[in-house]
Amino acid sequence: MEKNKFRSTLLASVASVTFALSSSSVSARPEGATALPAAPAIENMQEVQFIGRDELMSYQDIGDFEFLYEPDYISALVQEGKLPPIWERLPKRPLVFNGDAMPDGIGRYGGTFRHTIGGRPEGWNWTASQHQGWGGINYTVQECLTRNGPMVRLKSEDSYPLPNLATDWEWDGNSLTMNLIDGAKWSDGDPFDSEDIRFWWEDNVLDENVPTRMNASTMGEGTTLEIISPTQIKWTFPQNEPKLVLHSMAYINGCPGPSHLLKEHHPKYDGNSYDDYTAAFPAGRLPWVSMGAWTAVEYKQDEVVILRRNPYYWKVDSKGQQLPYMNEMIFQLKTWGQRTVDTLAGNADFSNMENVPLYLEAVKESKSDDAQATLAFSGRTMGYHLYMNQAIGVGVLDDQMAAIRDLNRTLEFRKAIQHAIDGKAFAKAMSKGPFVSVFAGGIARDSAFFDPDATSFFPYNPASANALMDGLGLIDTDGNGVRNLPSGGDLIINLVQSKDSENEKLIGDGLATMMAEVGIKVNLKPMEDTEPTRQSGEFDWIMARAQQEYAFPNSGYWSELGPITTSSFEPHLGTDEHPQQLQPFEKEIVSILERWRDGVEGDEAKQLMSQYQKLFTENVYQPGIVQYPTALLINKRIQNLADGMPVLAYQWAEDTVIREQFWVYQDDQLDELFPGRVPGIN
Repeated sequence: MEKNKFRSTLLASVASVTFALSSSSVSARPEGATALPAAPAIENMQEVQFIGRDELMSYQDIGDFEFLYEPDYISALVQEGKLPPIWERLPKRPLVFNGDAMPDGIGRYGGTFRHTIGGRPEGWNWTASQHQGWGGINYTVQECLTRNGPMVRLKSEDSYPLPNLATDWEWDGNSLTMNLIDGAKWSDGDPFDSEDIRFWWEDNVLDENVPTRMNASTMGEGTTLEIISPTQIKWTFPQNEPKLVLHSMAYINGCPGPSHLLKEHHPKYDGNSYDDYTAAFPAGRLPWVSMGAWTAVEYKQDEVVILRRNPYYWKVDSKGQQLPYMNEMIFQLKTWGQRTVDTLAGNADFSNMENVPLYLEAVKESKSDDAQATLAFSGRTMGYHLYMNQAIGVGVLDDQMAAIRDLNRTLEFRKAIQHAIDGKAFAKAMSKGPFVSVFAGGIARDSAFFDPDATSFFPYNPASANALMDGLGLIDTDGNGVRNLPSGGDLIINLVQSKDSENEKLIGDGLATMMAEVGIKVNLKPMEDTEPTRQSGEFDWIMARAQQEYAFPNSGYWSELGPITTSSFEPHLGTDEHPQQLQPFEKEIVSILERWRDGVEGDEAKQLMSQYQKLFTENVYQPGIVQYPTALLINKRIQNLADGMPVLAYQWAEDTVIREQFWVYQDDQLDELFPGRVPGIN
């Protein structure tokens, strides 16, 4: 019997039919490979209650509402002439969330919502790829053309990106015409229109000097944008109806910044440098503006970021109450490990619990009579890969790195590395209980697309690892316990990992020990921020968290499943100077992903991902280390959390749970740090 309700219900949400790969489409596993061992069931799982798109939200004429509502302190500013009346601040057709689809119904105004995060904001120019600290701030201030986080609540027939800044769209062959929300405004009252989209696309995405999240090839090389009117745009793509681009237009790629503030700093318009443009709005330059439900008003380095409700927010509930319900959002800048501790103790309200060593204690705490937070696990859709850099030339700094790249591109070497990884030992070291399991790499076992018959697992077997490396001529010729490269030097590999991650520290230490047992010396390279190293390709191996792209590969992260572009798949980057040199199995993976990009459903979707999984795991494309579930922690006073919300699906839970709908009964509301404050007004 299927005990994992999360996996079974989400599988139903993605495809309405069940597909089993036929015996003729799956060849025998390669020598040394087995089926992935079963993993024990996990308690405390909730079942998703699926709804239709129209049940969740719609756009309605503002004139259809008999009354419109806002918090009293906002109304007072209207009376003082400091803000326009609400009907002038809302668009002609606001986005309306249906109160009947809210688990606890229409909310009450007031209160503050507290996060604890380990990130630190780079700045507010997300158009030039600056992040705001992760952990939820990005989701709070960035609104995008489409939205895919809440898709996890949708019925299978409605499971495609939701409208957002783009209210609706129409396909015509390889063209996509989008209508933008009419009359919406940034939090400072400046109109949002197609100029914000044009500036984002033409002056940022297409400008190779701007470090954007999306690049010119993300939606297909040669994609063009035409501005039809202030509220209408038209995309033209190199292929017919590439429906996956709708995911690319969601967070974190398709989120325009305020052109009325950014343009004057762009080199095209004022002659400043690109570095000056990227850094024009540092974290301490506040208040900032956004299209989000809250916008930043206070920042203290390494202490806190505080956001207050946006008086121009363009979403309402079905009663006519302007969202959000809660007036204030606080991000306490601590550590990622502290996030779970604070939420369990009642000092924060929300945590994506990913720190596996804390799981058992968190389960015990949540069951106590005085527990502050509720806890629910999702399936095993998160884990760690070992990214073995297979690019020739890109980021190569010396002959040693070049030699390691050659080994990384050798199948027998990758098999040896997988055989040298003791996933069961990691599982025991990371946490007691049923949480952590071994990982074959590729698609996680509790993904809606996981096919066990297409998965080849090379289990821990040091003897096989040694034999494979001996066969490659990697022999310890000088007797120092470290194998030698054909050139004569020691086989030494640099492993990049995050300095702040307890999971990565534990795994890194274990990998160094396990590799030493088969004659490889691993130098651990902990870094505060691994992203620049990833993007430059200047690494031998890097520890990579396997996350949503493998849980829900129909998301906007499809290009991170393989080297389908030159810049999206970090284990195999390419440049003009050093083009990608794809191996035959990689070319097959790219072909699968290109078919996926063009939009597939049902049997075809699952069959494609089974073929992908077969190629990925039998070629040990990126060795798997462990996989594990995550848990969502939320303070019991918070209302409107839907059942079964995963920590990670199409997006992280901060977007999935629709925080603008959260509310708290008045008796449970915490005091606001800046009561009555409105961004840019007082």
